[in-house]
Amino acid sequence: REGRAAVQRYLRELRGSVPKRPAQIGSPAALAVTIVDDYRRHLIATKDLATGTLNGRLQEARFFLQWCERRALLTGSTLACIADDVDAYQRERADSVRRTTCSSITRRLREALRFLHRSGRLSVDLSPRVISPRQYRD
Repeated sequence: REGRAAVQRYLRELRGSVPKRPAQIGSPAALAVTIVDDYRRHLIATKDLATGTLNGRLQEARFFLQWCERRALLTGSTLACIADDVDAYQRERADSVRRTTCSSITRRLREALRFLHRSGRLSVDLSPRVISPRQYRD
């Protein structure tokens, strides 16, 4: 019975119906949560996006920030990230997805990187360095 309850809680967390435990204030995880919240507010205020598009952009930003957190690239209130880091992230993400999905990931990543730069959390705009895979035409 305890195992079943744990699985049900985990599934609710995946769906977002249960709030996750708050990260410690000042930790890289807390910074990532703050950045994603700021990104959400920015997207809602400046763009008229469908819910699915908004969620996709936020999810990619979360993935990228979690990846940066695992590599200790979130420092203080900024992101100590260079073009090689973005390339490594792209390679890791591209290994498990199709070409069209990879193209969507790169578009979302570019947008997140632009936001990080414009909000002062990234010193250099790395969005132009994100390379998208070629799409074949019929």
